[in-house]
Amino acid sequence: MRFKNQWYYILSGELLQFDKIKKSEVIFSTIGDIQRDNLTVFADALVNIKENKRELYTGYVLDYDLSIDDVSELDKLYLGNAKRYKKCEETKKTKPINIPGDVFIINASNIININLTYITDPFSKKKRNMQKAYSISTIIRNWIVLILLVWHAYYYFVESDYILIQEYMNKTSFWGKLFFFFLVNQFTFLFIPSDDSDDDSDDDSKDSDKNNEDKVIHYFYSFKDISYKILIMLFFAILFYFTVCVKMGYAF
Repeated sequence: MRFKNQWYYILSGELLQFDKIKKSEVIFSTIGDIQRDNLTVFADALVNIKENKRELYTGYVLDYDLSIDDVSELDKLYLGNAKRYKKCEETKKTKPINIPGDVFIINASNIININLTYITDPFSKKKRNMQKAYSISTIIRNWIVLILLVWHAYYYFVESDYILIQEYMNKTSFWGKLFFFFLVNQFTFLFIPSDDSDDDSDDDSKDSDKNNEDKVIHYFYSFKDISYKILIMLFFAILFYFTVCVKMGYAF
């Protein structure tokens, strides 16, 4: 089910998600995998100024108004960083002229045609890959932790023939097993990207809740976070060494 206002789909870029657009091989090969959340719309509008005089205006689409009488008709178009193109009489070439101001408003009744360019964030693909890496690494980490817990809980019901495992389970204390669990858990954390969800922790609770509803979480790997995770892992590795390896006779 769609809104009667087709301009919403056109100027927001949601038009690209329609099945009839996706099925068009020519258009699809041109637009590629465009994500609406990372979309900026750039417009080239040919406007009729007066009889026999037309001018081309360009700019980023900031907003639009619909006709009061007919919501399917565009009434005004708001452009940012607008430019007007003027033809030089001497060179016969068209050159752009910056229009002063923050918002340029075009009366849509004077628009002859509009050319729209959907501009995506150059880092949008990297962001999607990082989100995918976060999801996959989190699932793998959860499975490893679950298997580790189940193995410790049911080992005595299904004993292993491996001597090393037998020595570990029989000679290691509760704290040694706990440190081993923390060590493995921290190791899996190395492969999980960090996120910026805690950046606004100092905000007021009311404003923070409102911001969290609208905020898009970004995932990333950073040298600082990885170094911090490695230090924690080394801490548990040292504890594991003295509580398990030394006790089992595998000390260096």
